Amino acid sequence: MGGLPGPFRRVPVALFPAVALVLAVAAALAAGCTTARERQSPQNIVGSLRYRSAETESFFQHTFRSGNLYSDFRPVMIVDAIFQDERYRQLFLDTLQERYLVREQEMSGLLSEHRQRFDTGFEFLVLVYGGSNAPVRLGRADSNWKLFLRDDDGDLLRPSSVEGIRTDSTVYRYIDLYFSGLDRWSQLYRVRFPKLEKTLGGQSLGTQPFEMVVSGIEGTVTMRWEDAAMFYRTPQGIRTAAQRAAAGVPGAADAVAPGGDNASPDSTTTGANN
Repeated sequence: MGGLPGPFRRVPVALFPAVALVLAVAAALAAGCTTARERQSPQNIVGSLRYRSAETESFFQHTFRSGNLYSDFRPVMIVDAIFQDERYRQLFLDTLQERYLVREQEMSGLLSEHRQRFDTGFEFLVLVYGGSNAPVRLGRADSNWKLFLRDDDGDLLRPSSVEGIRTDSTVYRYIDLYFSGLDRWSQLYRVRFPKLEKTLGGQSLGTQPFEMVVSGIEGTVTMRWEDAAMFYRTPQGIRTAAQRAAAGVPGAADAVAPGGDNASPDSTTTGANN
């Protein structure tokens, strides 16, 4: 007897579209399950972090970069990186002074620390998501992923330290104020690379863009910063709001910066890549 196979003989014609939809969903599920993060963040195509406002974008568009690696539409590695330049540090000091009512004389020690850290290292906040619920352990010798920084001379640098940022830290909470995308499936790190402050020695800057490379067996993610000048000291340097006002230098004293560099209470050192 001709016609449809047995299971479909009693299905009304009007129900065929619904049956087709069910079969299509079943086929998709059979092809592979998505992670919980993918189900909750279907818009996660380029990176994890997304600006919460146009004001945030104006603060960070020159230092914030995203990169990703996909395999058959499955996320393998998603990386977001924020370079902690002079403006970032200055905004944080302004925020610290405003929120905690720090007196000007007490700011001198913090200012010296930020200047020293900027002059001696390239520091980034790096958020990673490895495509599953398993954490990405950057900085460990047995990690499947390694970080590198290519500087303006084209030299490839390895991290001098990789610090995991706790979710209850000031850094994490400030980032969350200005970016959406932080969640339990991603990990935030502070990554520091060795630096020679060229402006102190009168050396010319290189002609190459800065590139952060996150590489593993499954592929490579590369993020680029074309403006090499922001990685080195500027003539005005990092100043407090009062110092800028006294010098008649316009600044973003009323802006709030997400983050800081006090590693001891906010992070746990996991070491450098081998």
